[in-house]
Amino acid sequence: MPGWKKTVLRSIRIPEELEEIIAKDAEAKGLSVNALVASILTKYSQWDRYADKFGLVTITRVGLRSMIEGLDEESAARVARETGGQNPREMTMFWFKKPNLDTFLSYLNIICRYGGIGQYEVEMDGRNCTILLHHGLGLNVSKYLGYFFTEAIKAIVGAAAKSETGRNSLVLRFQKP
Repeated sequence: MPGWKKTVLRSIRIPEELEEIIAKDAEAKGLSVNALVASILTKYSQWDRYADKFGLVTITRVGLRSMIEGLDEESAARVARETGGQNPREMTMFWFKKPNLDTFLSYLNIICRYGGIGQYEVEMDGRNCTILLHHGLGLNVSKYLGYFFTEAIKAIVGAAAKSETGRNSLVLRFQKP
């Protein structure tokens, strides 16, 4: 996946209107048409084909924030724990075939990049792992994601994580098993 080096030449036929859209978007992004098409195909291979199989739905960031803010804290925590303990592990097993820290970080990378959850950084210091996630969606979403990822880390990595929530960010700390 990422880091592919060897390429192949493939000719495809696409409708003229689609070619115009791709060329216009590539120019706007400062990319070649080839680079844009490669990024589209990469997103398909890493996200879209799995998203379809898992029944993922698209929702705006504002919609997600509104849904979470519409729950009382106890309900939000219950839903986050239930989904965080099950969905990420199932997706990680499907994508990467084994649960561990590396596959959890790959899962996090993909859902942040393509799922739009936010931006993250990982710091490793010996056995200590710190994940900083910035999402810009407010305190209630931070709390929700704290419960969600704490359960996901337990289910995938086998570690007990502690979360610290900020208005638009989340810090997760745990030790590698």
